Amino acid sequence: VKHENFRDKLILLFISILQFKIVSFYNPGIPSVETIENKKKSSKFFYKSLLNLYSFNFLNTVLYRYFLSLITNKRMAILGNNSDKNIILKKYPFNKVISGSSWDYSSFLRKKDLINKKVLLNKKYALHLDGCGPAFVGDEALTNRNGKYYHPETNERWYSRLNNFFKFVEEKYNLIYVIAAHPRTNPKLVSRLFDGRESFKGNTIELVKDSLMVSTRGSTAISYAAIYGKPIVFLTSNAYLSWEKHITDMANTLNFWHKKQVNIDSNEYKNNFEIPQVNKKLCEKYIEFFISSSQEPNHLIIRK
Repeated sequence: VKHENFRDKLILLFISILQFKIVSFYNPGIPSVETIENKKKSSKFFYKSLLNLYSFNFLNTVLYRYFLSLITNKRMAILGNNSDKNIILKKYPFNKVISGSSWDYSSFLRKKDLINKKVLLNKKYALHLDGCGPAFVGDEALTNRNGKYYHPETNERWYSRLNNFFKFVEEKYNLIYVIAAHPRTNPKLVSRLFDGRESFKGNTIELVKDSLMVSTRGSTAISYAAIYGKPIVFLTSNAYLSWEKHITDMANTLNFWHKKQVNIDSNEYKNNFEIPQVNKKLCEKYIEFFISSSQEPNHLIIRK
C-alpha cells in the first residue's frame, strides 16, 4: 500500500494499529544512480519548494512518513539495495531495514546454478533487450504526466532502423542478432517486427550469459549484463532524443556507465561502431551499490 493520498494513509495507520507485520519493498525498476550535479539541482528544488504553493503537501508527506515510521517501529521491514539504504533510513528512520536485492538480481540468485548449466543457443550472437513500445503499450501509459498514453516513435520508423542496425552488426561481426522480448509482449509478434529474428520470452538471463554483446534502449535487464560482464550498447533515435522523459530516464544510467547512445536514425555509427570493452570494475560497482546488498534471493529473506 502506498501513502500518496489520504485513503492510503488511513489504511496504513489502521494496519499498524492492529499490529500486522508489514513488509514494504523499496525496489525501483531502474537503480537510482544520481550524479553530483543532479544532487545540487535537487537541493535547489528543495529550497524553492519551501516557498511555493506545493510546500504544504511536501511537508505533509514528510511528516506523515516519519509519524508512520514511529508507530510501526520494528514492524515495517523494508527490502533495499546498498545504494537505497540511506534513502530508506531517511524516509523511515525508526524502522528495521532488511538487506535484499533488485528483482533481477534476486532472480539470478534463485536460478544461477541451473542457468550456468543451461545453453539456449549454440551460436555466436548479440542480444537485444526489447522494450514494450512503440508496438506495445508500456509503462508510458502510467507515467505520462497528462494521464494519456504517448510514445514518440512509430512502428515503421523505429523497427526498420533497428533492423538496419542489427543487420550491420551481423555482417560486421559474422554473428546473428536475437531478441529478448519484454514480458508484456508476444514473442511471435516481436519476431515479425524484427524481420523474423528469433525472439525469446522468459529466458533473458540465459541469453545474456552467452551473448557477445547486449543492446537496449533502456531495459532494467542490463543488470544481467553487469552480472555476466557483457558489453552494453544503448540505442536511441531522433524521436527519443527529443522526448524529455527518455532523456531524464537515461541520463544517470549513461553517466554511470560512461556511455553515449547510438542514434540509429543516423548512419554515422557505421563509420566507427565497435563492440565496446567491458569495464569489470563498473560492473562490480553496479552490482554492489545498485542491484544487491544480499547474497540470498528475496523470497528466502522474507521467510525469515
